[in-house]
Amino acid sequence: MLLQACLAVLVSIHSCLNVEETPKFFLGSVEKNIMSLLKHVNLTGIASSLVYSVSTYNRFLTDILVQCKGENFGQLMVTKTLHDAGGPQILKHNFNYTYLKDTCRWSEIEILDFRNAISDTLVLWQNFKRYANVKGPKTKPH
Repeated sequence: MLLQACLAVLVSIHSCLNVEETPKFFLGSVEKNIMSLLKHVNLTGIASSLVYSVSTYNRFLTDILVQCKGENFGQLMVTKTLHDAGGPQILKHNFNYTYLKDTCRWSEIEILDFRNAISDTLVLWQNFKRYANVKGPKTKPH
């Protein structure tokens, strides 16, 4: 619950800032949270937090894409920051959904929500690269 409260505060602050103020703090903060959740030895009980965090990350990416259409997107600091980071780090993970279901006891709905959130991240990253005309890391299929 504390995690979701912190992310809600980030979302409300983010809505008051322009796109150039977003990348290092907001994308970085949410991505660090996602990566720390993934470092848990056992992912039991964190499905909703992980889905919420990935969805929040996706919201920030969507906001950036919407705000930047028509501008010199490839030259924006946010574009360079995300590109230099190699894109969303979560796309570099291989997820074993059978493990999540059988060992971590994620429900079918939790797995579906997580898969959908990751798929959304992939689509957003592909759009991001297209608008920015940058080459990014090869992403692993999910």
